[in-house]
Amino acid sequence: MWSFQSSDLLGPGDARGVTQRLEQFVDDLLGSSFGHGVRHAGFDVILQQYAIHLLQRTLYSRDLFHHVGAVALFLDPADDCIEVAASRLQPIQRGPLVFRFHAVSIAHPTRGGVGPRPFLRERVTLRPMDIHEDIVAAIGNTPLVRLGRIHPSGNLVAKLEYLNPGGSTKDRIALGMIERAERNGWLQPGGTIIEPTSGNTGVGLAMVAALRGYKLVAVMADKQSEEKRALLRAYGAEVVVCPTDVEPEDPRSYYSVADRLTRETPGAYRPDQYSNPANPEAHYRQTGPELWEQTEGELDVVVIGLGTGGSVSGIGRYLKERKPGVWIVGVDPQGSIYTAETEDDVTTYLTEGVGEDFWPETYDIDVVDQFEMVTDAEAFATTRRLSEVEGIFAGGSGGMAVAGALRVANERPDDLVVVVLPDSGRNYVSKIFNDDWMRDNGFL
Repeated sequence: MWSFQSSDLLGPGDARGVTQRLEQFVDDLLGSSFGHGVRHAGFDVILQQYAIHLLQRTLYSRDLFHHVGAVALFLDPADDCIEVAASRLQPIQRGPLVFRFHAVSIAHPTRGGVGPRPFLRERVTLRPMDIHEDIVAAIGNTPLVRLGRIHPSGNLVAKLEYLNPGGSTKDRIALGMIERAERNGWLQPGGTIIEPTSGNTGVGLAMVAALRGYKLVAVMADKQSEEKRALLRAYGAEVVVCPTDVEPEDPRSYYSVADRLTRETPGAYRPDQYSNPANPEAHYRQTGPELWEQTEGELDVVVIGLGTGGSVSGIGRYLKERKPGVWIVGVDPQGSIYTAETEDDVTTYLTEGVGEDFWPETYDIDVVDQFEMVTDAEAFATTRRLSEVEGIFAGGSGGMAVAGALRVANERPDDLVVVVLPDSGRNYVSKIFNDDWMRDNGFL
C-alpha cells in the first residue's frame, strides 16, 4: 500500500483555480519518489487521465470545494485499486473515501497487457451535512432491488417507489402539477386544490399543500381503503367519498363531483392527473433517467401498472429515446379498459390505483409494446407473497405488476426486467393483508 497526501490543496476559489491545483497535485505526485512506484505499477496513466476528472466531478457535483482542506491517494497494487480521498483534516486516514476505482482485466503492464483499464465505482462519504431543505426535496432516487427469491433466475428487479416520502410514486407528479400551476398563475397563495384520487395522488398533493399553505379536497371512490382516507385527513385534507359502481359521466362519480366542487369553490384549482402533462413529464424527467442510470443502460424490459398512463408514458418515452429496443409492458387489472376486448368487458375490480374505465389524455398509446391482464386474485396473492418471501411490503397494484412481470421474466430469461412498485402495503392492511376481508371477497 502506498499513500500520498497534500494539505491545503483545495479551498475557496473559482473552478479554474481549483483545477490548476488538482493538476499540480498529480504532477507533484508523479515527480516524487512515491511516483516511481506509481509508474512501476501502471497507475500513472489512470491518474493522468482519470483522477483529476473524477475528483473534479465529485467535488463539483456536491459543492465540496469550500469544505475540503486536503486530498490523499491510496494505491494498492495487490488489490489493483486506487482510492482518492478528501477531508477537512490532515493527515487523512484510509476512511473518508471519495471514490475507489480498480484497474481490471489488463491492470499492470508488468503482468502483461497494454496498460491500465480503470473501472469506476463511486462511493461518497465526505460531504456537507446531508440535509434536505424540505420534504419534497426527498422525492425520487428510489432503489432497485433484485427479486431473487420470488424469481430465482435473477433477471427481475423492482423499483421501490413506495419509498418516496409520501409513500408512493405519485409524489413525483403531485409536485410537478402544483409547480406547473404556480408558474402559470392557476394556483394562488392560500388556494384550494381539488382532485379525484384513488389515494396516492391525494397524499402527494396533501404533502405539498401542507408545505406550501394550500387546502386540499380529495374526492375518492368508496372502494378505496380506510387507511388512505385516514392518511389524507392526517395531512389536513378534506375527504369526499363517492360511489364506485357508476359511469364516469354520472353526477355521483368522483370525477363529476370533483368537477362540481371545483366550479363551486372560489380560488379552486383541479390538477387533473388524467390530462395534466406534468404527470408523464415528471416520469420522463425523473423516473426514466433514474432507471437508466441505476441499470447503466442495461435494462431490456420495463413493466408498469396502467392507471392514468403517466408513468408508462413518461418512463417509456424517455427510455425508448435512449435505447429504442427497450420493451415496455403495461399490466392492467381484469375489468379495465386498457385490456378489455369489448365495452362489456369493462367492469368493476378491487385492485386499487390502477386500470381505468375511460381513456386518459396522459396515456401515450404508442409507448406500450405488450399488455398483461391480471385478475384481482392473482394480484393479491402475489402482493402477499412479496411480503412473505421478499420482505417487500407493497400494495395491490405492485403485486399486480409483479404478477405480470413474472410472466415476462420467465419468457425472456436473458433480459433484465424492471418492474415498478407504486405504493406501500400499509394502505391495504385492512384489505389485502386481512384474512377476513380476503375470505369475504373469495380470495382465500
